[in-house]
Amino acid sequence: MPTEVLDEIFTWQETSKLSQSLSFNYQRQLFLLPDTEESRLLAGQRITVVELSDGTVQARHAGKLLPLTRFGKDDAEITQGTIVSNKVLAGALQFIKDKQAAKDVEKLSKLRTKRDKRLLENRKKRVA
Repeated sequence: MPTEVLDEIFTWQETSKLSQSLSFNYQRQLFLLPDTEESRLLAGQRITVVELSDGTVQARHAGKLLPLTRFGKDDAEITQGTIVSNKVLAGALQFIKDKQAAKDVEKLSKLRTKRDKRLLENRKKRVA
């Protein structure tokens, strides 16, 4: 028991606000709590960040230890520009897919033979 008390005394502790996305920053590192009902209740609240003498980082709320995942900002290979361009690309691809689906529906109503309809249906299955 005395060693546990000493281990608790020799820690660095500070408070941090948990974001709505269940994350917080500490020492140029991004920490993320798992998305659970219990964690969701803590969004926007203050937590205690504890760094143990061995460098281990813990998060606590009301004395309860919280599960964490650590992401190093310095090690990240994904840039903000990459994220934005992927979102733009995803939006453009979805627009093209929707436009093609509308054309296929229009084309399907004009097709005369069962073979043409079957070929168009097979093409739609391959794309989806």
